[in-house]
Amino acid sequence: MISQIPNQALYIDHSLEAGALVAGPLSNVVACHVAPDGASGLLQAAGGGYSVILLDLQLPDMSGLAVIRQMRSRGDTTPIIVITGNQPTLEESERIMRAGADAYLSKPVDMDFLFEAIQRVTARRAQKVLLVDDDSGSAAVIQQALESPLELVWVQTAMEALDELRAASTPFTAVMLDLRQPGDMDGCELLKLFRASTPEAMRDVVVIVYSAAPESAVQTRQICYDAYLQKPVDAPTAGAKLQSWIAEHRERRATTMWFARIGAQRPPAAS
Repeated sequence: MISQIPNQALYIDHSLEAGALVAGPLSNVVACHVAPDGASGLLQAAGGGYSVILLDLQLPDMSGLAVIRQMRSRGDTTPIIVITGNQPTLEESERIMRAGADAYLSKPVDMDFLFEAIQRVTARRAQKVLLVDDDSGSAAVIQQALESPLELVWVQTAMEALDELRAASTPFTAVMLDLRQPGDMDGCELLKLFRASTPEAMRDVVVIVYSAAPESAVQTRQICYDAYLQKPVDAPTAGAKLQSWIAEHRERRATTMWFARIGAQRPPAAS
């Protein structure tokens, strides 16, 4: 929906023609500023206030990837959508996402796709983590481990978690789940319920489970999760691993996006 488009965008592109084709329609719904090269784009971005940045990879003074890396190295978390001249290869798409981009589109830009991408990345950048654990001690450790821009939403029961997943206006980046849950439903059954009841909410979520039991014991339960922590969980370990898993998830998403764009099936993972 157009109402969800942010109110400030920066488009970095040396081509006046390409800039007009994108910034013109975009300006009807958002204040869109244009920078003609990487240096001026970095300067304008440093001023803050932008909800999203659109970035061409081919700039006269530096590569678009260099712009992304400089922004991320100085702590700028503004969502970045890369606009490429051609459909990138799988290797190129992974390199774009690894540099710190949130999405990419190919020229000529379909404005409907662009609006959808802007809505998606600006919502996702909030990076909320849903923690399902009845133990306040564990919750305190996880809270200590999280770094900005990650925001913790802590619930203690399965029903509270389902309500959060269904009602969230911004998708969760990760769900962290203690496999030991109070009552009749354990964490494995709870995760299966999440996936069955809220498939859209869980589609792009990093699922992290933790337990006092070794991972080999958990794997026999045949649940689908992305990462495992063994209790007791300490804050530095949890924080570093969570950031790493989210980064890996971004790369996997880049691969999925690439296969979707070329209309091919993603090959199965090597065993």
